[in-house]
Amino acid sequence: MVIGTAGDVSTGAVDDLNAIASICKKYDLWFHIDGAYGTPAAVIPKLSYLFDGIKEADSIALDPHKWLYSPIEAGCTLVKNLQHLIDTYSSHPEYYNFSNTEDEIALNFYEYGFQNSRGFRALKVWLTLQQIGRSGYEKLISEDIELSEMLYNLAKKHPELEAIFQNLSITTFRYIPLDTTKSKDFINELNKNLLNML
Repeated sequence: MVIGTAGDVSTGAVDDLNAIASICKKYDLWFHIDGAYGTPAAVIPKLSYLFDGIKEADSIALDPHKWLYSPIEAGCTLVKNLQHLIDTYSSHPEYYNFSNTEDEIALNFYEYGFQNSRGFRALKVWLTLQQIGRSGYEKLISEDIELSEMLYNLAKKHPELEAIFQNLSITTFRYIPLDTTKSKDFINELNKNLLNML
C-alpha cells in the first residue's frame, strides 16, 4: 500500500499523484489518497492539474467537515471497488434477518462501514451538496484560496513578517522582530509561544 497526500492539512501540499499511481500499478500496490482536507479543491478548473492521478486511487479519505463546510463530524472513504467495503465490514448475525431472495437484493448501508448502528451523518453532507452544488463549492473554495494568496502577499510586504509558503487555502508565515540582534533560537521560541497563545 502506498499513501499519497492530496492537500496536506499543515501545508496544503499535494503529492505527485500520477507518479505514485504509476509505482502502484507497476508493483501491484493499493493506492490510497489522504485527501481529508484538500481533495475538494480538485473541483477548481485551474487547479485540476494538481490532482492528476486521483482517479487511479483505490481509496480516498475525505473529511467533509474540513473543506466541504459540513459540521463536525463527517468523514468519508471513497473506494473504487465497493465490494472491498462489503468484504471488510459485512456481518450477518441471525437477529438481523436480512435474508434476500434471488430477485430482491437489499441495500443495507450498515455493510459499508464499521459503525453498524449510527446516526445519519451523511444527511448534513448531502443537504449542503444539494443546496450549493458544484458551482457553489467552486466559488467558496476559490474564495478561500484567494484569501490565502492575499494573506501570503500581505505577509511578504510586512516588515515584521516572514512569508514561508502558500498552497491551496493555507498560508504559513512567522513573526520576525525588527530588532536584528535576536538569535534564530529566540525567534523560533517567540513564534512557538505566539502560536500557543493564539
